[in-house]
Amino acid sequence: MPQQKPILSVTDAGFRRQADKLAKQYGLRAKDIMIKQMGLWGTDLAKRMYPKRKDARIAIEHDLNRAFIVLKNYSNDNLISDADVAVHHKETRDRRTGRVKWNYGRSGSGKRKFISQRKMNKYRRVAQAKIGTVHAGWIPMIKYYGGKMPPKWIAQHASKAKGRAIDRMKAKGTGFLVGINSVGYASRMIKDVLSFTANRRRRDLIKQMKEGIRLESGKFNRAKT
Repeated sequence: MPQQKPILSVTDAGFRRQADKLAKQYGLRAKDIMIKQMGLWGTDLAKRMYPKRKDARIAIEHDLNRAFIVLKNYSNDNLISDADVAVHHKETRDRRTGRVKWNYGRSGSGKRKFISQRKMNKYRRVAQAKIGTVHAGWIPMIKYYGGKMPPKWIAQHASKAKGRAIDRMKAKGTGFLVGINSVGYASRMIKDVLSFTANRRRRDLIKQMKEGIRLESGKFNRAKT
């Protein structure tokens, strides 16, 4: 099996300092702390990255309306064949964005195909069923690091998820942990989500440290009384 090309990767580096402090403070294994955070991070990335499910459904609707013309009165000779519907849709999509260009079919930019309403409805369902494929690229990371599986519309693509996890960390925390989403356009769907979710992991570790200090303080005060 050929090695998947790392398209978008995340590492533990962003919260390593907080994890090391927590491990040292409570005698825990730094690796255990960071593995847990990587699992949480993977779930967070899958749920928060773009496009949102509702937005993706709307985008597909717009794209199909740009690529096809629905005929109410027609003869089969005028219509695109079932086998060619997906081919035409793929040909109309911009390689960079994955979207059908807004002006497709105008000013010689492409030729829209005639389609029946029945075929349009059928293909729309097929296209919308693929929503969540890019989000599912984080599932191998989630599974390896023990994170919670994302919602069903993402999890249904788990068997074909394009991604992986790399564990090069020793028990004491030296080395590194990596999560990779290998879907070709994943890097365009992350925007501000990457920094936002990484900051959440850091805040979570700081919260754990403060909570631990509070609990230890409570034990100390109870022991004095």
